[in-house]
Amino acid sequence: MAEAEDKIQTENVVNAQTKEFLLKKINILHEEISKWELKYDTDIGDLDHKIETRTKEREELLVKLQDLRGRRQIELDKEREIREEAELKKRNAIAEKALSKRQNLAAKVIQREMRNYLKRAAEFAAANPKKGGKGGKKGGKKKK
Repeated sequence: MAEAEDKIQTENVVNAQTKEFLLKKINILHEEISKWELKYDTDIGDLDHKIETRTKEREELLVKLQDLRGRRQIELDKEREIREEAELKKRNAIAEKALSKRQNLAAKVIQREMRNYLKRAAEFAAANPKKGGKGGKKGGKKKK
């Protein structure tokens, strides 16, 4: 019996030590859980704050970007308009030059034809002299 009591006492001591160890372990785990929860809350709070800050910065940058895009579009439109005007002026100058060439050529042709006509008329007049007399209308004025 003594042996049985000894075993019971040993079991009680081991049980008490195990119970004590487990209770300490539970307390340590509860403390660690509290620390991890606090760390989680802190980290999440920091991340939420960073997200809010980044979101606000992003929105501000998007507004700036829209403004810059608008200004760039205006600049591009002005540049395109200037290029188009320059191209139009260039085309007009080319067209004017071509027109001037055509007009000069036409004037030269007219002048050449006129000189040829006058030459032929002079040759005809020289070959066929007018037959004397008064020039003008025949018959004269009628009196009333």
